[in-house]
Amino acid sequence: MATINVAMIGQGFMGRSHSNAWGQVVKFFTPPLKPVMHTVFGQPEENPQAFAERWGWQNASTNWEELVKSPEIGLVDVVTPNYMHAPVARAVIAAGKPVACEKPIAGTLEDARQMVEAAKAANVKTFVWFNYRRCPAVALAHQIVKAGEIGQIRHVRATYLQDWADESIPLLWRFEKKWAGSGAHGDLNAHIIDMTRFVTGSEIVEVAGAIAETFIKERTLPGQAATGGLGDAAASGGKGPVTV
Repeated sequence: MATINVAMIGQGFMGRSHSNAWGQVVKFFTPPLKPVMHTVFGQPEENPQAFAERWGWQNASTNWEELVKSPEIGLVDVVTPNYMHAPVARAVIAAGKPVACEKPIAGTLEDARQMVEAAKAANVKTFVWFNYRRCPAVALAHQIVKAGEIGQIRHVRATYLQDWADESIPLLWRFEKKWAGSGAHGDLNAHIIDMTRFVTGSEIVEVAGAIAETFIKERTLPGQAATGGLGDAAASGGKGPVTV
């Protein structure tokens, strides 16, 4: 089977999830190219070499700019915090390589539009990791609607509930607007929007909404190891505001 060398930019929770997926994919599917887990990027304080050894990557790097330009790399997987999606993806596109990016595609609408335009201009393949499309129930719903078995879809009601963000969770990057961008909308609602489009085959043309209440307004500042190296969390022990 022909192969393609993959570089992954970022570690963290999604880095672990993606590493597991890259290592397992050929055991469940028969892709046209076999992915080779070539190199993982991480900040020096994240110890990317240890991550590589644990999760099966052949190499580790602390320089993503050079990594995405390497002629040895054929595909780049972006699993960084949201604010870094755009600069990394644009660099990959500029290098003429396919890029697979975690959702949300970017931290801001302007960045997202620039990424789309860059990909169109360079004519490179792109992909956003909306993995719920492959859940059996969602895939079946898509097939049923597409076959016209339940008629015209007039209304969709959806919720995405998670319980991991109680008071014990510190001020991770997901709770700060400058790192996360759109907060829970990008983190969770992005999946609802994509599944709605995928299942119904319709586009969302207008949005109306409001943030009624931020229930936990401050969180404990964690140390650097818990934040992926994002600077404002260095002084652990104090409190910081939730801004998304």
